Amino acid sequence: MVHEQRQSFDSESKRHQEQIHQLNERLEHQKLVFERESDAREKAVREKQADYQSRQLALQEELQVQKVRFAAEIQKIRTYYEERSKKLESTLEKQNAYHSTQESQLMAHHRHEMESLKAQLQAEIEQIKDSSSSYTKSLHHQFEEEIGAHREHFTQEMQRMADSHQDELRRLKLEHERTIESLRSDSGDQIRQATDSDLMGLFRRLKLAIEVVTYNLGTVTISEASQLDPTNFLKRERGRQQVLLRSILWSKILEGYFSSPFGFGVFGAGSGKKMLVELFLYWRKLFAIHHAGDANTGVFFLCQVSSSLPIKTPVPDANFDIHDLWRDKEANRWRSATFQSVMAIMAGKGGKNGSADTADEGGQTVGNLYVMNRVKLKKDILAVLEEATSDQLAGEIEEKLDEITCLAGELALQIGVHRACLGLEMPATGESVIIGPEFVDCEDGAAARGETEEVDLVVCPHFFKVGDGRSDLKTRKSIFPGEIYPVRP
Repeated sequence: MVHEQRQSFDSESKRHQEQIHQLNERLEHQKLVFERESDAREKAVREKQADYQSRQLALQEELQVQKVRFAAEIQKIRTYYEERSKKLESTLEKQNAYHSTQESQLMAHHRHEMESLKAQLQAEIEQIKDSSSSYTKSLHHQFEEEIGAHREHFTQEMQRMADSHQDELRRLKLEHERTIESLRSDSGDQIRQATDSDLMGLFRRLKLAIEVVTYNLGTVTISEASQLDPTNFLKRERGRQQVLLRSILWSKILEGYFSSPFGFGVFGAGSGKKMLVELFLYWRKLFAIHHAGDANTGVFFLCQVSSSLPIKTPVPDANFDIHDLWRDKEANRWRSATFQSVMAIMAGKGGKNGSADTADEGGQTVGNLYVMNRVKLKKDILAVLEEATSDQLAGEIEEKLDEITCLAGELALQIGVHRACLGLEMPATGESVIIGPEFVDCEDGAAARGETEEVDLVVCPHFFKVGDGRSDLKTRKSIFPGEIYPVRP
């Protein structure tokens, strides 16, 4: 058994030795092949280097030949141009001499011709003067006659316009006095008040006066960075300065006369409003009219037209709330009585109705408060107009501002006198309104009736009425539609 294993091991060892011998022979063969290939590559490299050196020598020789040839050509060209330059300089000198001679001859000829033409023209001018003297005098006389006729015509036209304007002012003053006199009349509990048609006409006249001012202002130069345009309207809608200006004037009027609802802003937002509130409360206390309210607040609520947030103004009556005026006919009755007494006081002072631009001495009287607020509003509007235009404001503009402040003040008083709840509505930028009876497009009117538009700018407020101040306290009616500039696509 051991013998067989030994034989097997020997045979296996012999086989391994044969394999090792074969591997050694194979390695020797591969080494020989590699050495031959390496020698062949080195030989090829030496041959390429020899070829490269020979080609480089050939190129250097050719480059040297080209340099010599180019140097010869450059020298030839330089010689040619030097000769050419000398010839041109010689020719130029000859031409300059010739031109100088020609110029001298032409100047002499020109002077001679000019003197001849001057003498000829002078003679013709003298002849024309002599022949046209009588014709010129005739034309001058005719021109003076035409100027005189035009001057007389324009003088008559200006006088006619002035007379017409004075007639219109007298008519408006008479109408204003009649309106106030009518409102002063009281037959028992039936208080006479302006009709819807009267209110519509008053608002239309105010709106028209504002449009006349903006159209006749001249060149409007509101810049996109102006403080008059806080919402950057002109950046979105270029060329709409007139539209923006109308909106600004209405905003100033609302600040001046309508900062509080139901006419309580007619004297402004300060001491004038406080006086009206106290007068209204005096009427209520005088006749022992009491209404339910929050007895612990001691606060009278007034809502701004341009904001939904209330402005709280303390007054000495804890039982009154401005919202009573929306739902209580007795509260509206005494509000109307309050403003009728105000109008009676104003009408009783010489029939001026507070229309003068100067306040009487005597402090915080009804007439003084009205006049001071009106003067302040006029100054505010003038400041806006002066900033909005580079032109000088015409005298007619200031006269129109007097009309605007007068009409706006009358409208505020009418809102206070009327038993119905009257108000001006100004939607905010970005708010949605429906085109129809309450709001129209300032450019397209009611063409898009029934459609909902997003407000970009309020050009004119909506004048509305709620109820009649007696039995009806809920029915809403549009007296005059507001105008908006909607967001354009």
